[in-house]
Amino acid sequence: KNKKIEDLLKSFFLLHPNNVDLSLERIKKLLNRLNNPQKKIKNIIQIAGTNGKGSIATILYYLQKYQGKTVNIYRSPHLISFNERIHIKNKQVSNQYLLDILEYVKEVNDKQPITFFEIITAATFYMFYQNLADLTILEVGLGGQFDATNIIDKNLVSIISTIGIDHKEFLGNTIKAIANEKVGIIKRKSYVISSKQTLCAQGIIKKKSEEMGSKLYQYN
Repeated sequence: KNKKIEDLLKSFFLLHPNNVDLSLERIKKLLNRLNNPQKKIKNIIQIAGTNGKGSIATILYYLQKYQGKTVNIYRSPHLISFNERIHIKNKQVSNQYLLDILEYVKEVNDKQPITFFEIITAATFYMFYQNLADLTILEVGLGGQFDATNIIDKNLVSIISTIGIDHKEFLGNTIKAIANEKVGIIKRKSYVISSKQTLCAQGIIKKKSEEMGSKLYQYN
């Protein structure tokens, strides 16, 4: 069964667009065909940043799980098996369910160009919609504003971990440029929690939070 999942995941790379423009158009089209499952998910915590995103996501997951909440979580990358990325209602996704949904989403996508991360994110939203939990934790893959996870309209909290220089080829090579990408996850009238940041990043996070009418909690 694992072999089947591996082969299917490999086939997704063949759908990769010739040139990747940073936009949400491809995943938007696919989610439309899936009936926009992402719009039906409530209580989302979204995590962006350069360092520590995965740790924050994991700690939050266990804290909430042991408080008796049901939690769906989407993280990347994985260490050993792909299933580690997706937990549904406090359990790692099963091989059979993962395979069924990935096959279905591939069929619905109908050979349209899409990135690997976009198609698996769409599949994850579909799984989460079929299994609504008390809380959904989304770890941003790359950047913020144009990351596939950022197709959601609203969230409960945006967490921004420490911002450093990463993925220069996509996000620019200054803290300022990168911070401007990451704050793209901040939604209207929500909460923002920020880790320790450089003064430049701090200023950008503060400004964006104010623009969105969201309440900011900063380190210290």
